[in-house]
Amino acid sequence: LSLIYNSYSVYAQVNDEAHRFRVSPGLPSTLREFFYSSLPALTVEMQVTPIVAIQDEYGNNCEGDFVMICNVSYLLCNTTCRHTTQQYTGTLYSTAVFQFPGLTVPYNEFDLVFYVEDQPQVPPLVVGLVATFVNGPATVMVRQQPKDIISLSNFDPPVSVEVRDKWYRMLSNVTVNVSLHLADQSSSYSTLSALLNQPVQGSLIGEIVTQAVNGVAVFANLTVLHAGYGLILKFQSGDSETFSAPFNVLARKPQRLMCLSPCLASYRYASMESLPKLRIVVLDSLNNVVNVSIFVHTYLVQTSSEPVRGSLIGMTVEQTSSGLADFQGLAVDKLALTYSLQFSATELLTYETHSFSITPGEAKSLQASRLPSSAISLRLLDPQPEIIAFDAGNNSVSWCGLVTVSVMCDCVISNAVGGTVSVEPYEQVARFTDLTIRAAAPHTRLVFQSVGLAEYVSDPFVVNYSLPSNLSVVNLSTGVIAGQPQDVDVVVFVQDEGGNRVFEPCSSIVLRVAGFPFEEVAVGLSQAQCAQGEGRFPALGFKKTGSYIIRFLSGSLQSQEYVIHVASSVPARLANTSSFPQGAQSG
Repeated sequence: LSLIYNSYSVYAQVNDEAHRFRVSPGLPSTLREFFYSSLPALTVEMQVTPIVAIQDEYGNNCEGDFVMICNVSYLLCNTTCRHTTQQYTGTLYSTAVFQFPGLTVPYNEFDLVFYVEDQPQVPPLVVGLVATFVNGPATVMVRQQPKDIISLSNFDPPVSVEVRDKWYRMLSNVTVNVSLHLADQSSSYSTLSALLNQPVQGSLIGEIVTQAVNGVAVFANLTVLHAGYGLILKFQSGDSETFSAPFNVLARKPQRLMCLSPCLASYRYASMESLPKLRIVVLDSLNNVVNVSIFVHTYLVQTSSEPVRGSLIGMTVEQTSSGLADFQGLAVDKLALTYSLQFSATELLTYETHSFSITPGEAKSLQASRLPSSAISLRLLDPQPEIIAFDAGNNSVSWCGLVTVSVMCDCVISNAVGGTVSVEPYEQVARFTDLTIRAAAPHTRLVFQSVGLAEYVSDPFVVNYSLPSNLSVVNLSTGVIAGQPQDVDVVVFVQDEGGNRVFEPCSSIVLRVAGFPFEEVAVGLSQAQCAQGEGRFPALGFKKTGSYIIRFLSGSLQSQEYVIHVASSVPARLANTSSFPQGAQSG
């Protein structure tokens, strides 16, 4: 029996007895569709409901738990053609009958491929269908990507886009617009306006609106004015838009230098005060920043008529990086009403800043405007010192505070400087009027100090001794033993009124003992030769006990008086101090 029915009866011919039994379907062997003949005219994106049954070889619907799949396969062509498959799972409609509600027609030509999972003996059912397109909205796709260009140079080859409907069919007579944008936060325009944080507008030049012909819109004579990195083109037609790959617009040939604001406009700066950071940019003729590495030099220009010409302090040559060079820490030393800075580089137009002034800075150090070249002990210095204060740029400035002078020399005399040693400045000058130096020395320096300022030390000069004034004595013992000469020479030298030794020839030096002839009470020399202002008295001693007043003289020069105390020595003999009768016997 090939057909299924609820029940069949079989009659035997022998005794005409009937038996009833059931016939079941066979194994699944084929798939049968029940929808093709009833399909309406198909259009793309229409929804249909295919119905397919699983049958045995006799056309009976099979029994069992089955899963049926429908793969919708078609050849999709946009930029390229490729096979695309969409999969649907059927729902059980009746015994072994499955339907696929909501299946969408994907393309104008497609295949429905039905198969039963885990039933390899059942061959797939392939149904080929044809549909028609319905015009849909345009879709824009980039055909020719932009390549890097130089500012104001046309894209070569020209940028173009394809205009297709949603099924990638080429469309004509469709208007397409193009505009320029930055790709992301890492992108930027490289222009003077961008550096100054000003908006960059009107950068895209040429044919920015065109019509698609046979699905292709070509933007001829399109270029970009402003340089930039990571730029993109946005193409738009109706509600459809697309973006190009990022590209760069390079600057043209470098033409000039420029300093970004404020660049010293109408400012006043103190001497040696650091000027603001000056950023120099290399520009082309369109004010695009040129990414070059060159050396930029800066020069100081004095435009006012002051006679003193200043100097520019700091790094005056910098190398650009990405077209920019920063000059930091520049300063000007000398005062002037109007200066300017010039920046130059090889083959580029020079840039000159606005004028600026340099005014006095704070007092930093002391210097002498007048000093003596030599001096005489205890004589007024001639000329008397005059001290002024200077700022860091070595300009004389006003200041408040005492200036104190001291002497530095290889000498042992204390209180070496005399007179008024501390004075206040008046009209920027501290004037000393009565200074003297006591100590004579070949290398004498004056040291001037004021609180908060660097001191000033003069060059060495000679302080000579003055006229001989008196005699000075060294190595003289005022307490001696009678008959015992001194072990060391008594030295007598000539000195001036400041106590400095005078190294000049003099008259013989004589030793005087008040009230006694020298030979009666003293031993040694009573007179010494004076050589180079010095005389020596070796082995000077006294014979008799007592106190003696002595003084040394040389012409009109004399020493102070000295009192010498002479004590008795160990007895050496007996002295007869009274009269004895002649012939008396000792006893």
